[in-house]
Amino acid sequence: MAEDPPLINETPVDGEVPQIPFPSKQYSQYSRRTTMKGLVWKVKKLVLNSAQTAFLGSTTHPPELRDQAATGTPYSIFSYFLTSEILEKIVEESNLYSVQKNVTKPLNLTETELRKFYRYLCQSSNIPTSGFTGLIPGREHPQHDRLYKIRPIISHLNEKFASVPMEQRLSIDEQMCATKVAHFMKQYLPNKPHRWVFKLYVMCSVKGYDHKFEIYTGQKNERF
Repeated sequence: MAEDPPLINETPVDGEVPQIPFPSKQYSQYSRRTTMKGLVWKVKKLVLNSAQTAFLGSTTHPPELRDQAATGTPYSIFSYFLTSEILEKIVEESNLYSVQKNVTKPLNLTETELRKFYRYLCQSSNIPTSGFTGLIPGREHPQHDRLYKIRPIISHLNEKFASVPMEQRLSIDEQMCATKVAHFMKQYLPNKPHRWVFKLYVMCSVKGYDHKFEIYTGQKNERF
């Protein structure tokens, strides 16, 4: 059985550090183990000065968010992130979509009705997203965005989330959103508590605050 490679402070048998060629793809797994047997592990402490480890960010929250946190209500905090502008856009696009589907049955949705609807969805933990239309690359275009219908909402939320200063320690990981809808972007993860999910990439603080997120679409994504 192959022994572990010597440490840098241990002298090899012949007194010299062997020159190990990098194994090519044609080598078998056994050949790679044999070739890497003489590899020398270097023991070296990672030394960083204070300038390299100093936190250069700012933890000062925007004034309007500080005021809402001090004297506001949960509804006012919610309204900070989901503003009237984005709600008006959702109302406009929802009414447009209803006319496109059936011109004789317009939805005639109002912002007040939409807020009531979101209140019900928040209480039932079931938030849908409305579609947006516009000039977008076709499906065959290499820059086609599968999330183009909800991209304005994602961009708006990421912009509002980013207004909260980032802490020194952040975590970037996957997040699962359980769903029962039929959709081609839905993922099947048999080892998770919820097997059918939408997968998101999230950058959050140690307290769990989401600074930025992106929904996995199966495409090469450079947005995150």
